[in-house]
Amino acid sequence: MPDISLILTYYNESLILKQSIRKIDEFLSMTKLNVELIFIDDNSNDESPQILNSLKGSVLNKHNCQFIRNITKNGRGACVDQGFKLAKSDIVGFIDTDLDIPIHYVLPAYIEFKNNNLDVLIGRRSFLFRFSKFIRILMTQTYSLIIRKYLNFPYQQTEAGFKFFRKDVYLTLSKHIVEKHWSWDTEVMMLSNYYNLRVYEMPITVIHQDLRPTNVEFFKDTVNSLKNSAKIKKRINNIRKNDTGN
Repeated sequence: MPDISLILTYYNESLILKQSIRKIDEFLSMTKLNVELIFIDDNSNDESPQILNSLKGSVLNKHNCQFIRNITKNGRGACVDQGFKLAKSDIVGFIDTDLDIPIHYVLPAYIEFKNNNLDVLIGRRSFLFRFSKFIRILMTQTYSLIIRKYLNFPYQQTEAGFKFFRKDVYLTLSKHIVEKHWSWDTEVMMLSNYYNLRVYEMPITVIHQDLRPTNVEFFKDTVNSLKNSAKIKKRINNIRKNDTGN
């Protein structure tokens, strides 16, 4: 059994996929950690499938991998959920494929998980200041603050693309998860908080790669996320009523 299963989802990531996979290969070659890699292509229509195929027989051939290609675009959250359910390890996690959060953080995350008997580990991001990213960083931090206050979260951040779960714990949470896209992160952490899971926020430093334009439309996605957060809050309240019989 792998020590950890790592999900990498992507959609039209031809500009960054090869470089990210080579960084992952370098990391795995330097550690004894037995990592299962699960690549999920969310129906890309660029050269991403061809790039991945070209690496299957070389760089990826020496690693424990699963390769999934969806025939429809299901959304980031749905892909992560799909990968978690396919994972063979008792510890499952995902990291954003652009590796803005560097791959080497997987090792300390695994150590924290094992040493402290955690249910959930999430990344608490800090950012290397760059003027060109100032607006993006400001919006990210502002959104985190709004969500934390509105949803009464104890966590500093919920949306970082770096999360790990005990698989059995995640499967219990997944029965209640409705969100399939970016708000999946908010919902899964709302549920983690509601069920009083042992959650650790591990400090991580984001290093923007600038290899391709972001897929996120900040203003539009922020508004949509806030609307979805209201729906999530209502669903959690309904779970609470059912659990208490009120």
